[in-house]
Amino acid sequence: MKKKTESAYDIDLLTNLQNKEEQKRKQRRNRRFRLALFSFVLLIILLGYLYSVFFSENAKIKQIKISNNRYFTDRQVLSKAAIDYNDNFYFTAGRKVEKRFADWEICKVKVLKNANQVLEIRFENADLLAYYSDQEANLWLLDSSNRSYAYDNQYLEALKSLPFLLNYNQEERRMLVENLKLLDRGIIAQISEITRYATSFDENMIKLTMEDGITVYLDYLSVPMLNSYNEIVAPLSPTNRCLYFDKATGMAIATNCQED
Repeated sequence: MKKKTESAYDIDLLTNLQNKEEQKRKQRRNRRFRLALFSFVLLIILLGYLYSVFFSENAKIKQIKISNNRYFTDRQVLSKAAIDYNDNFYFTAGRKVEKRFADWEICKVKVLKNANQVLEIRFENADLLAYYSDQEANLWLLDSSNRSYAYDNQYLEALKSLPFLLNYNQEERRMLVENLKLLDRGIIAQISEITRYATSFDENMIKLTMEDGITVYLDYLSVPMLNSYNEIVAPLSPTNRCLYFDKATGMAIATNCQED
């Protein structure tokens, strides 16, 4: 057998090097392919997850919570918010919903979202005490800071729980407000009308027409006694429909009104 020449050894060495380099290239191509395949599968999984979270039925609002709403029906609130349970929870912008309530001056609205896909519409309400009419027959709502709000048909529900003021000018309304703030809101809701009238001994006497038909006469000092109104009227005879509150004695005197 003939021995390999030096040239033949060089050829074999070169061939081995080329084979090894080709193997390395194949390994690199295989790694790149596996990495690309893994990245593609991961992307598909991620897209599927994002679709299930943000675009599928699971992404819809699960609950709309209306809290601290004092003056509007839930139907009004939802109509004003322009949202429902078919809306995407993640794409519903709270600030945008809040701006839709900008013309409801008797309240401020904050929209909150939590991790359970609950969207909360939270109200901060003006503390309304009464309403009145100006000389042009325009209605105004009056709050505990003596601020007036022009009436809007959207405020009808609020109006239902407020007494109407008669014969009060601006300064007299201010005095009345300071005293109405002492009353429970449940009592205020039972007053239909508040009328200012003068007597020989007090030009700022108050006449209340209650929702149950009873008439109450009192002065400013006696206003806090109204918080006991329900307890006072419970034992009254059906014929005694007038009450006189006297702060000095702490008594409420009932009559049949014909004696007035």
